Parts: sequence; C-alpha cells; structure tokens
Amino acid sequence: MNPEKTITPGPGGIAYGTYHEVIERELRASIERYFEFLWELHWKQKQGDESYLVPIEQRRLPVIILSCTLLECAINFYLCIKCDAKQFEKLDKKGLFEKWTEVPKQFFPNYNIQSASGLKEDLRKLIDRRKAIIHSKPMIIVDGGNQHKGNEPEIAFDEHSFIERCVTLPYRLSDNLFGGDMHLWGLHQTCGSVVNVFQRENRKFKLKTNIPRELILEIMEQGLDRETAITCAMMVQAGRKPDENGRIVLYPRNGLRVKIKPLKFLDKKQIQTD
Repeated sequence: MNPEKTITPGPGGIAYGTYHEVIERELRASIERYFEFLWELHWKQKQGDESYLVPIEQRRLPVIILSCTLLECAINFYLCIKCDAKQFEKLDKKGLFEKWTEVPKQFFPNYNIQSASGLKEDLRKLIDRRKAIIHSKPMIIVDGGNQHKGNEPEIAFDEHSFIERCVTLPYRLSDNLFGGDMHLWGLHQTCGSVVNVFQRENRKFKLKTNIPRELILEIMEQGLDRETAITCAMMVQAGRKPDENGRIVLYPRNGLRVKIKPLKFLDKKQIQTD
C-alpha cells in the first residue's frame, strides 16, 4: 500500500504507509466473528462441549495471528521512526520478543516492560502460540517407530482470557513505549480501536447471556427473528411497561416498530415478586 498519510511536526514532516490499518480492520472483524461463535455456542447450550473445540479454535486462530502481526507492525513503525534504514536493517534481524523487550532501550534508556504488569509474560505467550501455528509440525505416532513429537499448541475450550490479552497487547505495549510521541499517535489509536471492539463485543455478549432464554423464545414465537427478539428482550428487561392490554410497543432499531403481545414471562415474574 502506498503512503497515504502525512504528519507535519513544525517545519518538517513524514509520510508513511498505512497497511497496518488493513491488519487492524481484519483483526476487528475477526474479533466480531469470534464473539458471534461464542454466542452461538451459548444459544445451543454447548459451552464446554469438547466436540466444538476445533471450531472455536478456528475462530481464535486469526485473532491470535493478526494480534501478533499488528504487534510487529507497531514495533517496526517505532523503530523506523527512531533510526535510519541502514540501522533498521540490523535491528530487523532481531526476534519480535527482543524488539519489544530490549531494542527500544537504545532510544529510550529507561524503557522496561516489566514495569507494567503481565506485559512480558503475555508477549512471550502470544509469540509462542503464533510460532506453533505458523511453523506447525504435526505429532505423528506410527507403530514400529517413526514418531514425531510435533509442536501443536495445547488448546482448551475456554481461552477467553488469553484472547483478551492477545488483542489488547499491541495497545498495552505501545502505550508503555510510545508515551506522548506525536509521530506514533495514529498507530497507538489504531491499536486502541482493536481494544474498543473487543470491549464492545464482550459487553454485548455478557448482556445477551444474562437475558432469560425463556423470554427470548417467547418473543420469537410472536414472529420475530432471534436478534430482534434479543433486543426486545433487553428492552423488556430494562423495565418497558405494558399498556392496559398487556402489550408493549418497542423500537428495537431505526424504522422498526414492534408490538409485543402479553408475555407469560412477565406474569410469572410478577407472581414470583408477589
């Protein structure tokens, strides 16, 4: 991608390429797909079902790879800003872990990622997982010999906390390193937008999983699709009151008016309250 943006600090300026934005956008989309699958598992009541281990890892894989890719974009951008092309060519031979832990000290003597909780450990785990995926070696056991240990990652059904640390790591590391450097503000924002998407989708997921299934199903029985029924259920849960006939008028999205018929769920809830 050709350079598209320019920063002009005072009399001078720099132009820079924006391919990191392509990575960021696909990472954001991958996060959304990951949460969509988490919701499907919840709706199907398959949480913890080991038969879904491969499908959920399929959704985690691009999130892991792209998080690590954005991480490399960020540190390379920083180094390119700080040194000339000849010096960068030497530094670029360093591994990603060393680029983030040691190389910045050449330009920022007081730099230390250990000063921020968990950064070094999360960086090591993300890089190791990425290497196991990109440089995959199969485990093979054949009767009579020919055994290969392989390097396939050990995966668990619930790695949500690990995924969160992966997607937030580019922002957390860049925040620790970039500080107030205006040349790096745009890239820092890019990393932050990924965190925002994860946090938004995580909030939505928690909200949806806290809605009684019985309420969603009863609203769907009135002819609404599941996503509209979920939004309506959220509004009902928030305290939308029925009229004298027990009906509730809702506007779940722009241009859509829904009239919910009397809900048995609310009757049961009233009885329990009484």
